[in-house]
Amino acid sequence: MFSLKKIILIIFLLTPFVVSAKIYPEDIIVTVTPENPEANKEVTVNMKSFAADTDRSVIIWTVNGKQIKNGVGEKEIQIKTGDVGTETRIVITVIDSETKESVNKTISISPAIIDIVWQSQAYVPAFYKGKALFPHQGTVTLTAIPTIVSKNGAKINADNLIYKWKKDGVVLGSLSGYGKKTLTLSGEVISRPIIVSAEVSTTDGSSQGAKEIILNPQEANINLYRNSSTLGILFNKALKNIHEMSGREIEIIAVPYNFSVNNKNSTDLEYKWTMNGGGIEGGSDSKIFRINDDQTGSSEIGTSIRHKSKILQFSSEEIVLKYNSKN
Repeated sequence: MFSLKKIILIIFLLTPFVVSAKIYPEDIIVTVTPENPEANKEVTVNMKSFAADTDRSVIIWTVNGKQIKNGVGEKEIQIKTGDVGTETRIVITVIDSETKESVNKTISISPAIIDIVWQSQAYVPAFYKGKALFPHQGTVTLTAIPTIVSKNGAKINADNLIYKWKKDGVVLGSLSGYGKKTLTLSGEVISRPIIVSAEVSTTDGSSQGAKEIILNPQEANINLYRNSSTLGILFNKALKNIHEMSGREIEIIAVPYNFSVNNKNSTDLEYKWTMNGGGIEGGSDSKIFRINDDQTGSSEIGTSIRHKSKILQFSSEEIVLKYNSKN
């Protein structure tokens, strides 16, 4: 026979009951996508909570004082951010379905604009109109250019912001921090694209932005030009395929592009020349070719440049040099 106390205990244990815990603002988790939205862009704001049944709770969304959504289980909204430095204030009110108690969660979005510019530490000729590329095994310096506005409307000095640099998703802790707006990276022997991102924020964390770029290593290359005794190097026309000599002598100069050197005469570069498959003595960046009075025909001229310590920086070029002693 069960005693009365045992019967009461069994009834108590088998009777379902609900204990409603009080919900606090920190129990509400809010995510913004994208995480660091730019100005005047569409963003998605999502909320969830493990302390409340959000599928059955009434959720009210208020943006800058205006209610934009109200309903059971309304856990997501889409909004558009304002201009740079304009704060978008979002209040999420959750009314518990059991207790009818409500709690408010407030977040602010202050968009910023972050740009990243990069400069390769590679050689291109003077007055070259293009940009030096990032070669395999090359070195590149990146600079974050933030546009972040304080609450009083003034643009914050880039030196007074906090920078978090990432390479391929890994935080570069020693290269990040207050005022560290530049980053220098070098490519590896196993060459592949490098994903670099910069997250920039104010010291109080009230405003932040981010930018990501992909650095794609490029081949170093070589161009051949005629070096005129009167006009200098004729950069306006590279020698390609077949070139016909206009006289009995021509000086051809090999010009490297996007090698990791400061100048074309760097001791880190090795030049080699060939004629009709045979090597030519001397390792300078230029060669003079002469013909005799009775010579007619053509020769295949080959040139190669390699970086002595960066095995992936190599390039070669070949042309056919036609000559006629009657010219």
